[in-house]
Amino acid sequence: MSQHDMSIANQGFPAFRADLNDALPALASNNSGATEPSTMFAHQWWVDTSANPSVLKQRNADNDAWITIANIDQTGDKFILVNPGYTGTLTGGTGVVNIGSGQVYKDASGNVGIGTSSPVSGYKLNVVNDIGNSQQLIRAGTNYNSTIAFGDQDSSTSGQLTYAHNGDYMSFNTNGSERMRIDSTGNVGIGTSSPSAPLEVNGTATAVRATSAQLWLSRTTASTHYEGICFRSSLARDAFIGRPPNSDDITFGFDAGSVLAEAMRLNSSGNLLMGTASYAAGQNAIMLSGVSSNFSRNSTAASAQIYFENPNGTVGQISTSGSSTSFLTSSDYRLKEDWQPMTRATERVKALKPVNFAWKVDGSRVDGFLAHEAQEVVPECATGEKDAVDAEGKPNYQGIDQSKLVPLLTAALQEALAKIDSLAARIETLEGN
Repeated sequence: MSQHDMSIANQGFPAFRADLNDALPALASNNSGATEPSTMFAHQWWVDTSANPSVLKQRNADNDAWITIANIDQTGDKFILVNPGYTGTLTGGTGVVNIGSGQVYKDASGNVGIGTSSPVSGYKLNVVNDIGNSQQLIRAGTNYNSTIAFGDQDSSTSGQLTYAHNGDYMSFNTNGSERMRIDSTGNVGIGTSSPSAPLEVNGTATAVRATSAQLWLSRTTASTHYEGICFRSSLARDAFIGRPPNSDDITFGFDAGSVLAEAMRLNSSGNLLMGTASYAAGQNAIMLSGVSSNFSRNSTAASAQIYFENPNGTVGQISTSGSSTSFLTSSDYRLKEDWQPMTRATERVKALKPVNFAWKVDGSRVDGFLAHEAQEVVPECATGEKDAVDAEGKPNYQGIDQSKLVPLLTAALQEALAKIDSLAARIETLEGN
């Protein structure tokens, strides 16, 4: 360490050489010393050794103050740059750069951390804020783009995420070409750069478009193919929902080898068709509409049209023949046991109270029964209970199946016929006498 006032007076050679020999080490050691040089010049260097680390300083241009340049760590042999307007530090080691004690850090493997001195291996850039949100800004000029590119040795721009400031849209590129775009209104386009709806997907032949709460599937060119949604297992097309070519109907079907086999159709009139694309009597088909339900068979032989089933099996059916319809309930003797003749049928029939009444809904008058009264005589003929209501206090109306009265009426008729036969026999006897 050496300092000198950098002033060499006129003097003899031995004294001149001694004075010069004192000045040169001071220059070589940047005027190192624990106190500042006694004589100071603008832009002069000084290594302040009053503390460890030592501080490298330079005199300002006005020669009235020192500018701190760097710290010199004599123990760790490190040169630490210091910015007077920034209180952080820059340290280094073998392949390591540390700015501001981890504010920016590069480890020996080339991983860079911002906000961390421990960047995760394998991630070349780590941006960390453990006490708040982590936000990054990529800023460009008003008429330019902000881009994140994904590349490899063959291409530096194989994939790109770009925000175009002049159009306020974001685009997504793969394999060097744009694949998706979000425009300035929030519309998303896949396969198109000008989406006209919240979601528009364009391919070589088909398009999907979503507007508000709707999902549209449309075709950009005329075609003989279906447009729709396919449900696949592995590479096989198992089922589909779609629209046939040149049609406003919606079809439901399944894979049938190289073609799509239609199983059901909702036509443009709102009719649901099963087994046919266009309903007509004489087909094996069903049509359900808002005004009727049509069931058709391609045969006039007697056969069931509708089966009613529960865990016990088939409990009823509606069957047709060539000219009539039958409404059947299960009644096979193999389903029954402990059958006995009916008794007191006439007495029970007398307990029935047939009435003529008017319907409240339209005032029309008909003959019939009050369900709860008939239920007291033939319990199985009516459903529900008298005056029953649901959890909200609304009526649970009773219903009646008047066909359930037939066995009782038949038994009562038989009792009456037996009495008639008995009376007729007595009359014949009396008349014969």
